[in-house]
Amino acid sequence: MNKKRAIMFLLAGAILVLAFFALGANMATDLVREKITEAVMESLDSKITLGEVKGNPFRGYRIEDVTLSTDGSEVFSAHRINAKVSLISLITGGAPVSLLEIVGFSSDVDRINRLVPKIQPGEEGGQPSYPSGRCA
Repeated sequence: MNKKRAIMFLLAGAILVLAFFALGANMATDLVREKITEAVMESLDSKITLGEVKGNPFRGYRIEDVTLSTDGSEVFSAHRINAKVSLISLITGGAPVSLLEIVGFSSDVDRINRLVPKIQPGEEGGQPSYPSGRCA
């Protein structure tokens, strides 16, 4: 029984160590960069430039130095965007972002207003679903 118990403690410890490293590690950052770039190009016919992308699906992503431009003119820029990912929504096909926080942004409201009509409704045919958000 002692040997079985020791093995259980070792396995539990190994799982905790792996979970600790998984939460701190950067995962799928290239995929996030690619998906954001594709989505902006397809839905807004605009270009987005992203600085460093850090994070993982468990703790969320931090995207530095974001610039959105259309027709060669800057429409929006942000020092940082934090995005929390909803793992359940990823599995069920819902909106993958549950919280979007924009820090240090500037924008051209007239140009943004021209982009809004380009946003298409989701597959359900209703209004586009937006995550909750914060601006700082």
